[in-house]
Amino acid sequence: MKKLFSRIILQHILYYLLLLFLIPAVQAELPEKPVYTPEFYKLTGQSPDETNPEYKSENNTKNSPEITPTIKPERKPAKRAVQRRNRILTVGPGKEFSLPSEAAKTAIDGDMIEIYADGDYLGDEAVWKQNNITIKGVAGRPHIKGENLLKNRKALWVIAGDKVLIENIEFSNARVQDKNGAAIRNSGDYLRLVNCYIHHNENGILTGSGKNAVVEIKGSEFSYNGFGKGRTHNIYVGRVARFSLINSYIHHAIIGHNVKTRANKNFISYNKIIDGEDGQSSYAIDISEGGKSYLIGNVIQQGKKTENYSIVAYAAENFRTSDRELYLVNNTIINDRRSGIFVNARQESQVHLINNIFYGDGKVSTVPYRSIANLVIKNNDLFVDVKNFDYRPKQTKLIIDKGVEPGQAGDVKLAPVYQYIHPLKLGSRKINRKIDIGAFEYSNSD
Repeated sequence: MKKLFSRIILQHILYYLLLLFLIPAVQAELPEKPVYTPEFYKLTGQSPDETNPEYKSENNTKNSPEITPTIKPERKPAKRAVQRRNRILTVGPGKEFSLPSEAAKTAIDGDMIEIYADGDYLGDEAVWKQNNITIKGVAGRPHIKGENLLKNRKALWVIAGDKVLIENIEFSNARVQDKNGAAIRNSGDYLRLVNCYIHHNENGILTGSGKNAVVEIKGSEFSYNGFGKGRTHNIYVGRVARFSLINSYIHHAIIGHNVKTRANKNFISYNKIIDGEDGQSSYAIDISEGGKSYLIGNVIQQGKKTENYSIVAYAAENFRTSDRELYLVNNTIINDRRSGIFVNARQESQVHLINNIFYGDGKVSTVPYRSIANLVIKNNDLFVDVKNFDYRPKQTKLIIDKGVEPGQAGDVKLAPVYQYIHPLKLGSRKINRKIDIGAFEYSNSD
């Protein structure tokens, strides 16, 4: 009995000694607290607050800086693509909107806005921010007329969207405190004006700049725009990629230029640009910073009272690009001033004159030029009705069949295919045997 008791005591002593040595070794293998890593959450599919009671929100994480859990955002069902049809918004008496400015606040990309001519839009100003819209006058030509100084200090219409077409709208009386207001002020990348009448504003149209921007004007009339200090114009186009002026009637700029452009490329074709009897414009066309420019089939007249003796100015300020080519093809250019310069170009300009009529006193060009089949003449009975500025040719051997095929300049075909018909019409230019010189092809029916 005594031996049995001694054996039991010895076994307990050995057991306790074993525990004494094993427990520290096991504790050394375990961390003091669990570490929750992003991989842990990914593998377990649990969220941080399920595994760690000390987890704090993003707004209070100072108690657990070592934890940076990754929480997957909740997936939302994908929205179905909605096909939106182009809407037509109507403006005028009894229509959806009373004023264009109201429609401008509601319109979205792709809309057509129809403005009825019988509305009263006096003093209304609008900012158009939408892309790919058409703003069109219907049931006649609506008149957007300024009343007092413009509140936006810019223009009757400010165009901030891209791909905007404005058709059949009249604008007048845009005035601002700094004397630089405009009927239309554009900052978008593509603006097209068709069949608009813009008159008696401080600027007719004033555009911003853009390396890809395009401004196109067709079948429109600009007249009597300008404040009178020489810095405001009928048309003023900024540093855009391309400017086109086609089949338009531009006249009587007040001291400023009839057309001023800083575009990289200029296409000015089949227009009537004149001062008339009493006009006081500066340049008829001012291509201020050079660039490839094509003047084809235009009638250009400098009046007796003009402020500047030059008619077409090229790079008068500087050259902005390496493109320095100016082409005048089949234009009729008249100088009614006592003296003048038909083409005033900066040195290093490459001027090409083909099939033009230069009528009146003055020097043809200030720089050497390439000349083919031009007629330079002072006083002669060439035209149908000079007093009424009708410069269609009479039957004369000086003009008929005296032109040449002008060919191409790069990918631009230089031969005129149309001719201006006053007012604001475009007629086909039908050539019988050889092309005539000047802006018109003679016809017995004229």
